[in-house]
Amino acid sequence: MEINIISRETIKPSSQTPHHLKTLKLSLFDQLAPRTYNPLVLFYSVSTNDPLELLNKINQLKNSLSETLTSFYPLAGRENDDQISLDCNDEGALYLEARVNHDMLEFLKPAPKLELLNKLLPCQPYTIIPNPTLVPQVAIQVNFFKCGGIAIGMCFLHTLLDGISMFAFLSSWSATSCKSSNENPSPEFATASTLFPPQDVSDTNIRSYVAKMFKENEQIPTRRFVFDAQAIESLKAMAKCESVPTLAVMKF
Repeated sequence: MEINIISRETIKPSSQTPHHLKTLKLSLFDQLAPRTYNPLVLFYSVSTNDPLELLNKINQLKNSLSETLTSFYPLAGRENDDQISLDCNDEGALYLEARVNHDMLEFLKPAPKLELLNKLLPCQPYTIIPNPTLVPQVAIQVNFFKCGGIAIGMCFLHTLLDGISMFAFLSSWSATSCKSSNENPSPEFATASTLFPPQDVSDTNIRSYVAKMFKENEQIPTRRFVFDAQAIESLKAMAKCESVPTLAVMKF
């Protein structure tokens, strides 16, 4: 499988984080979260064969990411050595672009190999990070397939982002990129540490147990569930109500 990285850069927030928000206390649950990357890959079919139009879309993707990081400013920061706080220093998110010498269909067939999908990611998922103070909270790899399709592979450090908060970030990024009139979420980051204050967890059995779950070379079973477009629309209709509106999937 030939995948070549063609560019690497850091995307910083479009505006600097205010001085009074530079340090964010972690909650107890943030402290206990395993220092691993949670992965996500979004596939997009061919939308244009015009190189200039594609370049404009990529620039739009990067610019909107920069704007989104201004609202989600902790995701552009780095963990502090004290293990109880985050330095919101605007260092930014890692952004890669890669050429894939294969058609996208090879990654979407009924039983794709997991190691192939992992190649679309900017970092190794579900592996304990030995020094989380040196790595970005968010890393993104935009993959260009031979057929013209695109896959956006993303890794989110589990310190701050779980599934729900990751979806909120993606919804905001999508709305910003598409200049959607839908209201963007206004994230609030300080409440969690107020409700669940950070503690000294260096010697806790819980953190040791969590770390053991992500040992190197550990065999972790995976399952794949396939939903077609009709099934997804049915699930959306079942879940939607006045208090829970249907949220859009990230668009490109």
